[in-house]
Amino acid sequence: MDEQIIHKNPYRDVAVELSWEIDCIDGQLTILESYTRMLREKVKRIFNNDAISKSLSGDGVDSVLLNPLISHQLLISELAPTHIDNLHSELILGKEKTSNTSGVPFEIFCSNTISHDIKPLFSLGYSASNESDTKETARCKVIAAYEMLQITSCFASGLIDRFLKILILEEDMSDLETPGSYSQSSTIGMSTIINIQCPAATIYFIADALLHETIHCYLFTIERITGDFAIYEEIKKSNRKIRSPWSGRHIEVHFFIHACFVWYGLQSFWRKHNESSNKVNGEPREYFNKAQKGFSGALLTKHLNGLPIPPRILEAIDHMDYNARSLNPTV
Repeated sequence: MDEQIIHKNPYRDVAVELSWEIDCIDGQLTILESYTRMLREKVKRIFNNDAISKSLSGDGVDSVLLNPLISHQLLISELAPTHIDNLHSELILGKEKTSNTSGVPFEIFCSNTISHDIKPLFSLGYSASNESDTKETARCKVIAAYEMLQITSCFASGLIDRFLKILILEEDMSDLETPGSYSQSSTIGMSTIINIQCPAATIYFIADALLHETIHCYLFTIERITGDFAIYEEIKKSNRKIRSPWSGRHIEVHFFIHACFVWYGLQSFWRKHNESSNKVNGEPREYFNKAQKGFSGALLTKHLNGLPIPPRILEAIDHMDYNARSLNPTV
């Protein structure tokens, strides 16, 4: 990767933005402009000519770049040995559209762990009114959570606007009462919330999950741009695991580094939410305490001693660690 087009430390820009205190768009533009320049050349090489590009999008290479999820996937297909199956490709290229997702900047689809079919949340021809009602309830919960994010921090909702393009609502047929969420580096811009229909999937849970998964998407993007993803692939061969100060589970180094950013962003968000709403107790306070927990033990970078982690990543983690412990974020 051409180092001259990469910001001197994009991870520090991420760390600063995750305080949700200032507008970091200048730093983001540096990252995204570099990203777009690389993509422009890769799109031309993949499609070979503007005619093919126009057949997909209508306006050639530039319009392809206007769809971040298409752009992410084109870049990934060039930089990583990742298989993107036909279904995901169809979703990414916009061949399937939901009909009722006004109020959020991303498309909503539904699925389950038995059929694994991914379909628009609302499709024509639903005959079972209770199924339609359930989907409408799910849609309203997502919109309410997104609106809460907007009210608390335009910077937090702005990150979702830029990096989350497809949300899958998945039912875990083996356990319908436990909510969860996940994202994958093979489908940057696509995230999944599990069992949104269950009572435990509150508006606060959904807001937390949306922000949590969007930060992962942001980091996946930067790792592709910088080539840092290869570092974790090499470390993975050593089977080194780190005990997460948040969950207590032993996790891979890559996941631990993501956790530092994700939990810092969540800690900053819930602190801001609780301050603005004068919340002393209740569910939002529990989410803050959960995120803050990992910043109360040993310094986070000590867990990474002896590992070939680039200084720019360690610097960003130290920055977040210091701010989280002081509860007074600085730039």
